[in-house]
Amino acid sequence: MTQTAGCVAATAGVAFTTILLHHASDMSAAPEAATKFFQHFMAKNRPAIVAVAAVGTIASLVQSAKTPHSRGLWLLSGALLASFFPYSGLVVKPHAEVVLKAAEDGQPADTKALKAISMHTLIRAAIVGTATGIAVYALSHKGK
Repeated sequence: MTQTAGCVAATAGVAFTTILLHHASDMSAAPEAATKFFQHFMAKNRPAIVAVAAVGTIASLVQSAKTPHSRGLWLLSGALLASFFPYSGLVVKPHAEVVLKAAEDGQPADTKALKAISMHTLIRAAIVGTATGIAVYALSHKGK
């Protein structure tokens, strides 16, 4: 089946989008709870998030080589999924460090940092959701 990698990419995208949306909603809890949740989330789930992002990106790129008629769609989907990494490192990380430092100190994090993480997580969910939509469309796209 030539669409296997594409199905993997789309499935990873759905899982990834769901995780990000769930994470963003949990960040809107009271500062004490959101701080503890974020510390737990980062400690326990970061490796899985990175793995899902990487699998989706790689599968999109593999699928681009397998289906020349939809190569551009797959490359776009892969690029959007891959954008998670620099966005997280450059934009989200400074806010995450504030929250993790507060958690280390046993204090609730600054609400500005929590709101920033929530907002940027929703933005990343929108980007990943768009990548997933493109992947699903590419799966149904027939070459001429």
